[in-house]
Amino acid sequence: MASLIDSLYNKHDAELIHSLWEDDASIHYIVRQQIGTKILAAPNTLIDSEPDSQIMCIVSLAPFADSEDECVTVSGIICWGYRRPDVSPLVTEHQGKELAARCLLTLSFFRGVLERRFRHGGPSPDFYRRVGMKAFHDIGMEELVAHFRKWETFLPEVLVV
Repeated sequence: MASLIDSLYNKHDAELIHSLWEDDASIHYIVRQQIGTKILAAPNTLIDSEPDSQIMCIVSLAPFADSEDECVTVSGIICWGYRRPDVSPLVTEHQGKELAARCLLTLSFFRGVLERRFRHGGPSPDFYRRVGMKAFHDIGMEELVAHFRKWETFLPEVLVV
């Protein structure tokens, strides 16, 4: 987070933020939200440092998220998926959190692919939504079940330029 703060703020402000960050863990979420706002305010600015932290800061802006843990989980799913060549969910091969994550990522970022497949006989996007929500439910991630559709909409709105 340190190099991200240094990239986004002038030296004086960065020092203050670092000091707050180190002194009071309870403000981490608020700092992440402020950094996320700053990142989104300058969408054409490429920041080379700490992509995972940037995703976390942007995800923390979700107005419907019930907790920081929910944002951490979603951020982790996005970062996990980013490192995969294919995030398509296969209900015969994937299960648990991996299946749920794949459903959420595919519905968020590749909905058009699912819709084309559906027109040619594949499962509907709603099928993947139900499967993803059930998988999150089965592993006790009720916040993600409750906000699944909202994450589907929010993620592409803030992360796809």
